[in-house]
Amino acid sequence: MSWKPEDILAATWSSYSSSGRERNRNSFYDFTLSIIGWQILEQARGKSEEDTTYSFNAVVQAILQTEDTTLLEKALHYWDAVLQQQKHTEVTFSPGLLSINHEIIRNLPSRLLNDILGKWADYFSSSSKQSRGLLMNLLNCIGQEGNIQDGLQSTPRELGQMMAAYIRHTSKNPVNVYDPFPRTGDLLATTIQEWHTIKQVQGGYTWGLELKLATLRLLCSFHPETEITLINNPDIPAQPPKQFDIILCNPPFGARFGNNAQQQVYNESLAALAQKTSRLDVLFLGHILDSLSGKGHAAVLLPAIFISGNSLGKEIITALLAQNVLDMVIELPPGLFTHTNIAPVLFCLSKTRSANQSVWLVDATTQAQKQNRQAKLNLETVLQWLNQIKNNDTEGIKEITAVSPADITAHEYNLYRMIHSQDTSFQVFRKSSAVLYQQCLQLEQDIAAVRKKMEALIAKPL
Repeated sequence: MSWKPEDILAATWSSYSSSGRERNRNSFYDFTLSIIGWQILEQARGKSEEDTTYSFNAVVQAILQTEDTTLLEKALHYWDAVLQQQKHTEVTFSPGLLSINHEIIRNLPSRLLNDILGKWADYFSSSSKQSRGLLMNLLNCIGQEGNIQDGLQSTPRELGQMMAAYIRHTSKNPVNVYDPFPRTGDLLATTIQEWHTIKQVQGGYTWGLELKLATLRLLCSFHPETEITLINNPDIPAQPPKQFDIILCNPPFGARFGNNAQQQVYNESLAALAQKTSRLDVLFLGHILDSLSGKGHAAVLLPAIFISGNSLGKEIITALLAQNVLDMVIELPPGLFTHTNIAPVLFCLSKTRSANQSVWLVDATTQAQKQNRQAKLNLETVLQWLNQIKNNDTEGIKEITAVSPADITAHEYNLYRMIHSQDTSFQVFRKSSAVLYQQCLQLEQDIAAVRKKMEALIAKPL
């Protein structure tokens, strides 16, 4: 049978959930990712005698003949040990990344387990299905399904491609990349595929099923000489962080860290703001600036409140301008993320800017197409704009504006108003506080006069 990734997932889920007992889809994904990881490692290694003993086909055939499900657990234990021994990979995870809950196997009727394994054996029987590209398609399909149905937190692929495109236009021959909050590893995997010069890949805080998916994505993307490090530690390290050429991040919007959290930010202005607000997105932004090398570039998704000109946004923009790292701001459409209509903003940061260099402001709020209840970014248009910005060829594009740091200061750091300065529907004419105060006094006098007239009319009814 010719399986597509979505077909094999649907078919195996149907078998997995057909026992009549309550089945958790996350446990199904956990089981499925172990099978896929097994294939990734098997294809990456030469065939030793022990590898052949624990090859997927050999183990499945033995289980089908003997119904000894412990063979599956032994095989996954073997391949998990292989993973931990990979010289290019450092994964902090316990129990082993490829191990699965024993209860999943023992509580699944043998006929259903045999059916699932048989379907996977059929799927992988075609050598084309064992290629890295198609294994990655399978992982992406799990990420997309889990994001829609089960709360796996992924960044829409179009956003990752846009972030990588900005970096590609500004960075030459980067050697390392970092995502301090990698979720399912999608941004890191996108970066590895973009640059063959990447030697080191590091991800910060990720855990559980997301760590498993992130690790397998990176294993599917890496070059043999690439060093991969994923850390499931919720704390930003207290020691000064390592420096990276590229940082991409989609941190948690608006979430707050507790009083007992062990996070350390060395960027003084943002460290003070993070402590005052307890906002994780501010904390991660400070950590990103700490971690950016002298020739580094970063693309960070942040909430739209950061460009609103309110007190929080004003402090953020002031700090970025003071350090001359704010290179471009792209306001994006709402509804790009699953389960929320929040409108993100892409902050593009660079350590290679010259003094008083212009900041690019881009209005991409209309560049989306509705797909069911979710919006999809019109990537082609945004990529074209980024290319035109690179070539300084933006004349006549009303959605793109180049402004000086002094202009931003003069507009009281309200980037939202500046982004929409060409759109008459967004224009609001600002007045000084003194003028507004005088208008307020006049309005109070007018209301008092109207009140007197009303009282007179009530006193002398017709």
